[in-house]
Parts: sequence; structure tokens; C-alpha cells
Amino acid sequence: MEREKAQKLKIIVKAAALGGTAVTLAALSRVGERYDKTPSDEVVDVKAFQSGKEQIDQAREIYDQVIFQNDKRKTSRWEDAVKRLAGMAPTPESTINIVGECQASGVAPAPGVQVESSVNLAGEAALEKYKSELPRVLEIAQAHPENFPDLEALQMYYPIYRASGERFGIPWELLYIMHGQESGFSTGTAAFVVTSDQYGCMQRNIYYHPQQDVDRYFASDNMDYLLTLPVRHFDDAEEIFYAAAVMKEYTDQEGSIQEALFRYSAAGPAKSRWEKLQAMLSLVGP
Repeated sequence: MEREKAQKLKIIVKAAALGGTAVTLAALSRVGERYDKTPSDEVVDVKAFQSGKEQIDQAREIYDQVIFQNDKRKTSRWEDAVKRLAGMAPTPESTINIVGECQASGVAPAPGVQVESSVNLAGEAALEKYKSELPRVLEIAQAHPENFPDLEALQMYYPIYRASGERFGIPWELLYIMHGQESGFSTGTAAFVVTSDQYGCMQRNIYYHPQQDVDRYFASDNMDYLLTLPVRHFDDAEEIFYAAAVMKEYTDQEGSIQEALFRYSAAGPAKSRWEKLQAMLSLVGP
């Protein structure tokens, strides 16, 4: 039920960008998430929408004031970004049509609006595979709490670690380790307030690795199915995926994952991560 709701919520971004208030409210009503105040010129991030209105406001503030802090234009870059999403061509797979959703709600869509949201069948199959693997991983983790300090995070983020690691050939265990050390598995509030040049659950350097790169990697790999999963912070899936991409790039350039770790972070954390990875691999295996 939650996955179906999340899939329909994906429509909201495109509907809001192209159809205005009427279409947005229609889409919201189909999933029981109607809000009284939906300005016609505003668009919302569907990832944040799943966590509620407060998260939306926080996400928009981060996007406009932090991610694009060097952009001096007065207009919101948030709206431009979501309109860009609205223009993305769907993959040739099963789709959900926003027009049909609107008609079912008894609200006519804006003239000429024909918006579809793709259902990633390969992603659904991957999630089923990861789900089948999880009991064994959790059993090992429960027996070795010194290596797996946050079982709740492991259960919640395992599909994201696996999908990201599988795509770039990076051990998922390493992404778990990095997530824990960089942001306390997304529990450290300081990780999401940019005070220097770091942001997010994997503490991405926003100058060397800007938000545009994160969006480009995530979109080009058709990873939207990860956005249906529960997370502690609305953009965790993208940030973890991008961290795996960066580790892959560094590994190719430096010759090994171990050397890539020393490029990703300071020597102390890098050494600690490598040692923790060896211990976890000895437990979990390939």
C-alpha cells in the first residue's frame, strides 16, 4: 500500500509543474493527502512530500538557499528543477496516467496536460531480491552488534546500499559504514545544515560535487524506484547512490577501494573504514 501511494505521489511533481493547483489537488486527493493551501505557482518535491509539509518546507529551503547558494538570481531554482523533471521522458514500461487520476477524482486537468509516471519493473524485481536477502543479513548483524551498530538503519537502508553498490561495484557494507560515520545513519542534524562545504547523509562536498551531478547520476540510471523506500532524511537515497558513484570514480583513478577511501576522507576515518569493511566482509561474505 505504501509503495502504491509513493508511486502516485511521484505524479504530483509533474502535475504541479504542468497543471497547477487543480491537477495537484486531484492527484493528492487520490492518495488522501489533500492540503488546503496549494499555491498555483509552487511545486513540491515528492520525496519530501512523503514525510509531510514540514519536510517540504525544509527541502525547498535547502534547495534554494544552500544547494544554489552561489546563484544570485532572485527567482526560485526549486521550480526550475521540478519543471525539468516534468520534461523527462518516461521509460517504455507500464505507466500511470495523471489524466485518468484526475478524472477519477472528478477534477478536470489543465488543458493539454498529459503526464505519465513510469513504473520501473526492473527496480521492483531488484527490491524483491534485496528483500529476500535481508533476513540472512539481519541474522548476522544481530549476532555481531559491534560490527552493525544500527540494526534499524541496516533494515531500512539495505536496499539502497545494495542497489547503489551493485550499480558501481562498491561493497554495500562500505556504504553502511560510511553512512554511519558521516551522519550517524542520518540521525545527526548537523549533517543537513551546511556550515562549510559539506551536506547530507554522506557529507558530500557541495562545491566539488554539486547537486546537479547528484540529480544527473540518479536520473540517468533510472533509480526512482528507490524513492518509494522509507528513509530518515528525504534525499538519503540520492546521496548514498552518488557516494557510491564517487567511490567508483576514485577507485578507478587510484587503483583500489582502499586508496579511494583515503581520497574520500581524512586518513583516520579512511583507515577505520577499511578495517571495518574487512571485518564485515569476513562475516557477510560475497
